[in-house]
Amino acid sequence: MKTFGKMKYVLLGVLMTLVCVCSAFLMTGCKANKEEIEIESLPVLEDTRGTENENATITDALDREVTYNKNARKIVTLAWESDLIGLGVKPLAVSNTNEALAEMYASFYKDVEFIDTYNNNFYEAVMAYQPDLIISTTNATWVGNLEKIASTIAVDYAEQDYAVRLNRLAEIFGLQDNAKKLIDYATETKNNAVKKAEQMGLKDKTVTVFGSMQNLMIAHVDFWGAKYDTILFEEFGMKKTQAVEEYLAEANANNTLFSGVSSEAVPNYEADYTLYCDMTGLKEIPPTVQSNPGWMSLKAVQENRVGIIDFGLYAIKDLICLGEQYNQLFSALEVAMGTKA
Repeated sequence: MKTFGKMKYVLLGVLMTLVCVCSAFLMTGCKANKEEIEIESLPVLEDTRGTENENATITDALDREVTYNKNARKIVTLAWESDLIGLGVKPLAVSNTNEALAEMYASFYKDVEFIDTYNNNFYEAVMAYQPDLIISTTNATWVGNLEKIASTIAVDYAEQDYAVRLNRLAEIFGLQDNAKKLIDYATETKNNAVKKAEQMGLKDKTVTVFGSMQNLMIAHVDFWGAKYDTILFEEFGMKKTQAVEEYLAEANANNTLFSGVSSEAVPNYEADYTLYCDMTGLKEIPPTVQSNPGWMSLKAVQENRVGIIDFGLYAIKDLICLGEQYNQLFSALEVAMGTKA
């Protein structure tokens, strides 16, 4: 009997060991099978152009025939600045309209100076750099004055498609290989982001993005630049609630998109997930919104599940921001899902 009792405990011990080993194996296997998807930053590319003069002629966005040196190094650009830097071409100076972007990506803009294009006499500042080539917007007054300083190529500042911008700059500077690398990066980044969204189970989930000026409102394309809108609803396959769709359609028809949502109506627009688009740059919800009774009644607010995104980041079309745009949305959505504090 004593021998049997000892054998019983030995067998029990072996069984428990096997259970632990199997559990550990299964847990390790599960972790190994779940791919960790990282959203990378824009790659740093080198300027591979030659140093000899290479004259070329191109038709610019104002239908002007412009002759210029394709290998120019003394460049001032007042449009598509970060795209040009991303291609590996470092200008002497850029417009200060993108100074905030330069602060965010200081390493890309290292040694690049800024020209105050809000000053009507900024042409003198451009001339001080003695540029060989100027990239300008299609502002005809600008171009008329700038072309007296150096060869000036006008580009469409409002172009939203990064591939169009990059290919155009590649044509100007002969950097097609670099443009392809950046476009491939953008495609891979988007594909990885979509895979990550699928892993998170975001497809077909509803999300409402609130914002505010003077009043709490539902953030919309006309006001917010809405790059996040494209990512959430087109790329990730998320949805607006029917109530939000109806509200936006009616507000657009009545030209009341900026009028805000009444406190009583706010609960009608709660979705699976709630985001707040902050335009102050502080990445916080202002007291006027926090004290709104309708806002306070939202379940997501009560459970501290409101993800915050930065208005400024999603108003920027530059490719340099792409990785951060995805990463910030994922971080905000994790908060909204209750999986991140």
